[in-house]
Amino acid sequence: MIDVSTLQFRTTINSLDIEVYEPVIILKPDLVFLGQRVRVDSFTKIEGGRGVRIGAFTHVASFAHLNIGGGELEIGQYCGIASGVRVITG
Repeated sequence: MIDVSTLQFRTTINSLDIEVYEPVIILKPDLVFLGQRVRVDSFTKIEGGRGVRIGAFTHVASFAHLNIGGGELEIGQYCGIASGVRVITG
């Protein structure tokens, strides 16, 4: 996993092959971790809260809003988060 706060948003990041397409809003990026081959599409908002971990081979589609409520969120491997989804924790 990679700490999002170290990312320079570009198409492919390091050997983990992580794709993040701007614009993306990430609050508390030091608490957001992405696994290998994760793809985060444009216009996504990720709130760090108490921690967000997105597992390997996961796709987060445009306009998703993750970790509303500020709790802890763990998304497993090989998952798809659809466009417009709201994931609420707390």
